[in-house]
Amino acid sequence: GEKVRWSETIDRLTAEYKLLPGDALLAAGMVSYAGPFTGEYRQHFEELWRKTEDGENITHMEDVNLVRVLGEPVLIQAWAVYGLPNDNLSVQNGIIFSSARRWALMIDPQRQANKFLKNYGKV
Repeated sequence: GEKVRWSETIDRLTAEYKLLPGDALLAAGMVSYAGPFTGEYRQHFEELWRKTEDGENITHMEDVNLVRVLGEPVLIQAWAVYGLPNDNLSVQNGIIFSSARRWALMIDPQRQANKFLKNYGKV
C-alpha cells in the first residue's frame, strides 16, 4: 500500500537527484541564452548541450529539455487558459519569461504575447 508507494517515490527521486547537474545545466543555458532564438535553433542548442554533457560524462535525463526540467504542468495549463498557445515554443517562452529576472524583449506580430500578458497580469 502506502509504504510501497513511498518506497517507489524515494527510489525515483534518488535516481532523479543523480541526474540533476546535467538537467540544471541545460535548463540554465536555455533560460540564459536561447530566448531570442527560433524553435529550430533552440532544439539545436538542446541537442548540442546534451552531446557536450555526454562527452564530459555529466549525467542527465534521457532527452532532457527545458520543458521537462522547468515545466510545471499545472502552470503550463494555466498559461493556456490565459491565452498562451500550447505549442512547444510558446511554453518555452513562458518558462523563460517566468524564470528570468528581467523582462524580455518580445517580438509579437500576432499579438499573442500581448494578449497573454494582459490576461495573466489580471490575476
